[in-house]
Amino acid sequence: MKLYEAIARMRELTAQGRAFSFSFMSYNSSANTTEGVVDVRKAVLRKKADAKSYRNADVLMPYFDYDVCEARQFYLPCLMYFNGEKITIR
Repeated sequence: MKLYEAIARMRELTAQGRAFSFSFMSYNSSANTTEGVVDVRKAVLRKKADAKSYRNADVLMPYFDYDVCEARQFYLPCLMYFNGEKITIR
């Protein structure tokens, strides 16, 4: 599945009130570090931040993780799997 197909599907499921799973490679741009792969078992998307007032808003995807009951975000290029399907660039 292509990255933007996965994002479109995430938005559809969120609009329907349905959760989904995904995995991504963590990345902390402030510290330039990673903690490895993050598996999110049950989540929905949140509203994106305004690109004018938030650095990297165009490449960050905010979500709510139901397992830990926290609002989080990930970098779009770091998405690896969506509902068990591998994300491809081509």
